[in-house]
Amino acid sequence: AFCSEDCESAANQQYHQYLCTNSKVNTNADESKETTFVKYVQDQNSKYPQMIAQLFTAMVAEELDKKNRPKYNSWDHIERLKGAELTPTDKHANETKMIKELLSSKVPGIDEFLTDEVYLMLLGKMNENAFDVISATEVSVEKSTEPSRKLDSDNILGSSVYKISSYLCKSPLDDANVKISFNGNKITVTALKPIKKDEQIKAYYN
Repeated sequence: AFCSEDCESAANQQYHQYLCTNSKVNTNADESKETTFVKYVQDQNSKYPQMIAQLFTAMVAEELDKKNRPKYNSWDHIERLKGAELTPTDKHANETKMIKELLSSKVPGIDEFLTDEVYLMLLGKMNENAFDVISATEVSVEKSTEPSRKLDSDNILGSSVYKISSYLCKSPLDDANVKISFNGNKITVTALKPIKKDEQIKAYYN
């Protein structure tokens, strides 16, 4: 389900056509890999492996959209994020392998680029920077054990990483110079005081 036709169109361009079954670009072999991957993340109640896969498809979409190509792409923003230090496990190695198999025919160069070390780095950044996404109505969704920046609500739909997070520095409440607020998966950053050029943007969150 999508909130609007524009949202659905953007999702299809950025990741749906690459990651979902019944897509026009998919072969039967592709659909088998996608079904396996989707079942895995559902069984594990994990969001971040799929979000990492979506990051790579979004980068492809950005490169193809020459008219609206941003000055800084998704990878530029991800690189700026601080990440948690993680210990590699067989589970992480398996997730890396699944994503590479899923995207090998759709994301040029991913076999060489997505090493176990790069995947672990990205997962650490997700753990450190993903915010809870809150529903305006009561929902019944199994809570994930994956780390996230917590918000004051029990109606959690999922998680989201925002590009602007790469510019935000966590600070005590009395030292923050911006306020962050959320409406579903939309983030708003509001200045609390005048901010000078080159001054660090500081926000309070849990």
